[in-house]
Parts: sequence; structure tokens; C-alpha cells
Amino acid sequence: MKTIVIIDDYLPCLELMTEYIRMCSDGEMYNVYTFNNTKAGIDFINDHHIDLLFQDIHVDGDADGLVSAKIAKDLGIPVVMITGDMSIDIMTKMAQCEYSQYIIKPITLQNVNQAINKFIHKIPELS
Repeated sequence: MKTIVIIDDYLPCLELMTEYIRMCSDGEMYNVYTFNNTKAGIDFINDHHIDLLFQDIHVDGDADGLVSAKIAKDLGIPVVMITGDMSIDIMTKMAQCEYSQYIIKPITLQNVNQAINKFIHKIPELS
């Protein structure tokens, strides 16, 4: 079973993402783990095999989303950054962590499905 981690400090977003992943399952089950702070997410990522990380860039706590994204990338985990902040500063910081993809809030079922297909099922995106 594939493992997907979501790190976001906004509970409704965690719930919505979890529901979208369930809707995208197409018969395949995923282990979905959610964390509302970066430190707990980093601890989990370091101790478990992860197939995909959805990471909000602005997370309250010890570290922002860029820290866990960098750790995940260094471990070979695809990282989908989630943000509602399209400022030049944030986009520059995200580019520096070499994320795999990003999603602009509000998150849609289509966004989540595309990321799962690309990084879990290895289905290329159509141009």
C-alpha cells in the first residue's frame, strides 16, 4: 500500500485533502497520515517509507513547510507544495527547495488526482 503524508496546520484542509485522496483511490487503498505541524511530519518522514508528501508552505510551529520539503526531497520523496500565497518571495523560496509540483489554494479534487497519478501511478501529464 502506498503512503501519502499531508502536512498543513489548517484542519479543514487536512480533512478535505484526505477525502480527495480517498475519492482518487480508484480501488487502490492508500495509507494517509496527516500532521498539523512540521516537526511531527518531519519525524514521521524520517522514520517511515513515504511515497508522496503534500506540504503546506505556511505551517505554524518549529519550522515552515520548506524545511520538511527539503528533507523529503533529500530522501527521494516527491513533494507537492500547497500555498495560497503567490508572492514572489514565496515562489522563490519554493523553487529553492526543488519541489516536484505545487498546488494553489483552494485545492481541488483535480489537483490532488493529477499529483497522485503523476507521482504514485507514474502517469505522465497531458500537455
